[in-house]
Amino acid sequence: MKKIITIALLIICSSTFAQKVNIDPQLVKLGWTLVSPTILKKVKDTLTKEIIIKTIPKIIDQDIKGSILEISNAIYKVKNVKVLNKAFLLVIDKNVTAGISAIKQKDYAGAVNELVQVVEITKLYLKDGSLEKTETTTPVSTTSVTSEKATIVTKKEINGKLHIGSYNDYLFFIPDGNMTLDTVNSSSTDWENFNVTLDNAKTFNLGIARTTSSDLSKVSVKLLQDNKDLGDQFKTQIAEGLKTTLGDGQIIKSEVTTLSDKKTLKYTYLYTDVTTSNSSMAYILVTFQDSTMFMISFETSANDFLTTSKSFDDILKSFYIIGVDNISNSDEKTYSKAYITKISIDLIPFKNKSGVSWDNGFGEYYPDVYYKITDKSNKALMTQDVLQRKENIKPADLPFLWTLSTPYLITDLKTPVFVQILDKDLSVDEFVGLAGFTLSDYMYGSSAYPAKITSTNQGTTITIYLRWE
Repeated sequence: MKKIITIALLIICSSTFAQKVNIDPQLVKLGWTLVSPTILKKVKDTLTKEIIIKTIPKIIDQDIKGSILEISNAIYKVKNVKVLNKAFLLVIDKNVTAGISAIKQKDYAGAVNELVQVVEITKLYLKDGSLEKTETTTPVSTTSVTSEKATIVTKKEINGKLHIGSYNDYLFFIPDGNMTLDTVNSSSTDWENFNVTLDNAKTFNLGIARTTSSDLSKVSVKLLQDNKDLGDQFKTQIAEGLKTTLGDGQIIKSEVTTLSDKKTLKYTYLYTDVTTSNSSMAYILVTFQDSTMFMISFETSANDFLTTSKSFDDILKSFYIIGVDNISNSDEKTYSKAYITKISIDLIPFKNKSGVSWDNGFGEYYPDVYYKITDKSNKALMTQDVLQRKENIKPADLPFLWTLSTPYLITDLKTPVFVQILDKDLSVDEFVGLAGFTLSDYMYGSSAYPAKITSTNQGTTITIYLRWE
């Protein structure tokens, strides 16, 4: 893999490589969304599930106090017992701290098992009846909580399915198998190779290489498509690199596909394996993001190609690239909740679906609008006092702004919320329009955590102003 990259870069780059080491901790959160269903499927206990769901995001944020608060809230919600025992809080503080240390190593299994241990400790305090006693200072003995008892997932089960690259600029997930890093054929900087074993016992090699150069900012798949000579030269050098590293063969198919929503070159290489002399197949994918080039290889025997290539395609569906120019600094704060502080109505339709004005002549044919915040099932989460409505809104009045006297708190950033605009009438209020917002879509890259987000839907445009915490 390294030889392929070196040769390919000589075609398009003239400057020396400049590796960037900034990382984006939000990639760890994305990884959690991928592995959490596998973990939660193994959890039967309601308290355990509640603590894991609520606490892991806080642990990822390295928020010890927030994690302990979520644990206490989960215990009260499930067991109807308030956590007042300071000795208990000091004990679980150690588990939370250990969970944060595990997450820093991208060890999701380790972090989860620390919380399982918290549940076992909680059960001992519940049995002792001292969880609500503020005066209790002597810790309950927790020697019976062994690591075996407090383990629901192993590293192989979870960490072997998910990989975040050395520079934290890419991530992939294997839903139907596990991987191990091939340390002999990997580098901690430019390239990594993995031996993948599927649940059906089939195997293949997955290689990922990335390199950064200022000149790469000028290169794209489109450039290689539009410039035929350069594209052919690039393909030839890729073929020569494959011949050297894999074995004699030829590229039998070249195409443009999509990887992580980015245009990607895909080469199919049929060859005789230089090591085994067996007939084999390989895919090589090349894509560019900012000033980084990514190359992904898939290698397997020709006999297993049909079976394993489908699994490789499934992996590519979860392959996520950030790109070094969009990676936020690791020292910057990350947030787990947000408040809507202002709502701006930028555009609304001035006639209903029947083509009729919202109000009659007494209302000057213009709507008297107010808002409500809802979930996707149209359940009202917050409704504005209609006395604060804007009367007889005309096109010239747009945009106009409401400042919320009590900002609306959003704690589940992955769940969409909707701002609806309604026309206040004497009888039944009429629906004017709405726009939806999923805040987790705005937590990545150089423009992460914006102060405002604008959304448009069927003639309605709304901007929400945010305070992240």
